[in-house]
Amino acid sequence: MTRYKRRRCGTQYIFGLDETEKITTATYLLTSLFKLSLSNNYVRSCPSDLGAGRHRGVNARVKRTFRLRFGSWNVGTLKGKFLELGDALSRCNVDIACFQETRWTGKSTREENGYKLWYSGAPKSINGVGIIMTERLKDFVVQVERHGDRLMLVRLVIQEETINGISAYAPQSGQKAGEKKSFWDSLDELVRSCPVDQRLVLGGDLNGHIGVESDGYAGVHGGLGFGVRNDEGRTILEFATAHDLVIANSFSERGILS
Repeated sequence: MTRYKRRRCGTQYIFGLDETEKITTATYLLTSLFKLSLSNNYVRSCPSDLGAGRHRGVNARVKRTFRLRFGSWNVGTLKGKFLELGDALSRCNVDIACFQETRWTGKSTREENGYKLWYSGAPKSINGVGIIMTERLKDFVVQVERHGDRLMLVRLVIQEETINGISAYAPQSGQKAGEKKSFWDSLDELVRSCPVDQRLVLGGDLNGHIGVESDGYAGVHGGLGFGVRNDEGRTILEFATAHDLVIANSFSERGILS
């Protein structure tokens, strides 16, 4: 198992583990809630963490707050389902969502039904990832990076706060070890490219079981995992520990943090 050097500071979020772990079905969307303050139509604060304390950019004089809701979804395929998908996101009040297994080819964008989607796929429609957000947020996007059909990043700057969203789709357990290592090394490099003073949300189907108990990973595992931990699950936990990431859906039975 690859050991990743510890780097990040502060609490960030990772959510979405395996299609059998509470998420990634056509009817279930994992979400994580972030509280942000709004002043003159701009987001001023950073997410509310699992711990207490003030955060960079918070304006104590601003009383009005709203929640920026993130989601992650293995959609199986996006072919012929874009409108249906938009309706599902709207019903769940999701602002930003990471998609996996889109099965769309090429690298492009699509805008419809009040949402804008950035996607990245291979010449053959096997995997594919995407990140979608509401129209009100699209103008805050300053950078989009596509790394094949398994990784992509969208960076937003909203007033003084920078938010990095990564969509990731890990190789399944039956894939070759070299392919898995290449994926995790690429994800490690992508996470490290995000400055430590910026917000990071990683949503993905990481194809691993972290297990029910935290077992030495209390800092990243909330004790509400699923099944028996496997090698891929250990890789997820080691990766999360190295980058100070919290596995959000292990802290809530519904995968929702408030």
